[in-house]
Amino acid sequence: MAEQEVKAQGASLNTMFTYGIGTIAIGIKNSLLGTFLLLYFNQVLGLPALLVASALAVALVVDAISDPIVGIWSDRVRSRWGRRHPFIYAAIIPFTLSYYFILQNPGSISAGEITESELFVRLVFLLIIMRLSMTFYEVPRGALQPELTKDYDQRNQISGIGMAFGWIGGAGMASIAYAFFFVETPDFMGASAFLRPEAFQQLAFWGGLSLFISAVISNVGLHKHIPNLHIPEERNLDDFDIEGTIFTKELSFSNLYWPKRPTTFLGYFRFGFQFNLTLIHAQFIIVGWLETNFIYGFASLFPIFSNLPKKWGKWLPWIPKLQWIPKLQKAEFWTNKFFWEALETINNRSWIVLFFAGCVYSLLVGLGTGAGMYHNVYFWQWTPSDIALFPTVGAISVIIVALLAGTIARGRDKKKIAVGIFLTTIVTGPLPVVLRLLDPYFSATLFPANGTDVLWWIMITHYTFEVCLGSLGFIFIGSMTMEIVEDVQRNTGRREEGLLGTINSFIQKLIGAGGVIISGIIISVAGFDTPGATFEELTTTVVNKFATIHVILAATMPFISTLLVLLYSIDRKGHLDNVENLGYTEES
Repeated sequence: MAEQEVKAQGASLNTMFTYGIGTIAIGIKNSLLGTFLLLYFNQVLGLPALLVASALAVALVVDAISDPIVGIWSDRVRSRWGRRHPFIYAAIIPFTLSYYFILQNPGSISAGEITESELFVRLVFLLIIMRLSMTFYEVPRGALQPELTKDYDQRNQISGIGMAFGWIGGAGMASIAYAFFFVETPDFMGASAFLRPEAFQQLAFWGGLSLFISAVISNVGLHKHIPNLHIPEERNLDDFDIEGTIFTKELSFSNLYWPKRPTTFLGYFRFGFQFNLTLIHAQFIIVGWLETNFIYGFASLFPIFSNLPKKWGKWLPWIPKLQWIPKLQKAEFWTNKFFWEALETINNRSWIVLFFAGCVYSLLVGLGTGAGMYHNVYFWQWTPSDIALFPTVGAISVIIVALLAGTIARGRDKKKIAVGIFLTTIVTGPLPVVLRLLDPYFSATLFPANGTDVLWWIMITHYTFEVCLGSLGFIFIGSMTMEIVEDVQRNTGRREEGLLGTINSFIQKLIGAGGVIISGIIISVAGFDTPGATFEELTTTVVNKFATIHVILAATMPFISTLLVLLYSIDRKGHLDNVENLGYTEES
């Protein structure tokens, strides 16, 4: 069949917009974690930046571990509410409440109202709840996207609509906060208005409410599509092969399985898995021996309990020769099977190159956590009213560009457009900061002074240009990721959007967590945590050191990530071949 005759299954505009509304919640969450949280806990509540960054990193590690678990789980769930909606519905309320409580004021360290350790533990606890609820919301919801439309060009459109609504949530809430919450008062004038504690509690209420409403509207609206979504193959978990399992019918050291020394890279994964099972086997032997001898010893010391071994032997799982071992064999068999299926799924060139590109970018995102607010307060010395319009203008611009993404890329190669965009932003992104840092070394003025109208117009233009290009690039990257689903399904026979979307995020979030910790170290090394540092010192030598570090990172790491994207191999023709082969086509 000729390329132009193949028409992949698509989605209605109403469906794509209903899906996009749910991204408002994600935008609101991203705005909190990327903009407000570090500043609030560090500069307002007095928790050292390294501890705040460590709390963010711990929660991110928990999030990273939970992502592939929920992804694989939701890929295989069979329920009357489909594969994804049960997880999404379960996440909405804890997601909302954790957002609200994380910005409540537990007291200031400097005022002696709470200790440093108490504040740190509180932050870690709430962040873990937020991250886990985010996983149950974002992972299954993201996996819905390639299911709703299989069309090569329409995937740019649904990705763009999602991006647009994400900006409505994130930038819209930030604009409202700057204009109405972070207002100047007699105690908080100028840039210090960003540090007014009450503003964060207002953000908590309105942000949490908006998050809840958008999530409910979107996902209830998509509920009607459940009957048309993919139903995974039913598996009988009681049907398993005990041959080759490590656990045996007898709990004894003579039956321990010692895995062979690995000779390949994947062999090391198998070796680690089998060796851990051997250790578990040995623990069962030891604990079983201890418990059995304790029961018999107790019965021999106290004859009144002579029937204890017989009675307890019916239910104690640790005693040998009970039915616990077959259960372990079944768990081992299916865990091993799912593990090797996962490796088979991700053994895809396009997935691998986007994975490594994402790793580099995740480190950069982690390193940049909270950096924007430090630049706003100390480098450019904006007041909240100065930049209240920035998120609004940026959001409107991104929404327009995002909604036009499908039109912009129609008939073109997504990869080439994305790479061109990213190379442009690498050059233009750090330019204002570079010119300001070089200004003292030249007799001519390279960049306008802080507080001038010219600076404001240049910066809002630059900001709008950068967010539009960056958003457009990531719309195409998101669309490219969807094409991998059918490419993998054609080779494996399994449709695993959840797994493909989370195995990479698992590693990338771990890397991002390391980046978050390093961001806290950068803030401390630059001098923001220096006791007694004056505002003048913070706005000169300290922030200049901080900005220099971030300029170097912003110029090098995205370049590496972009070069990796060039190795992506699925083009329009390849995707249409996959769609046709899998039967995801409509009548022309």
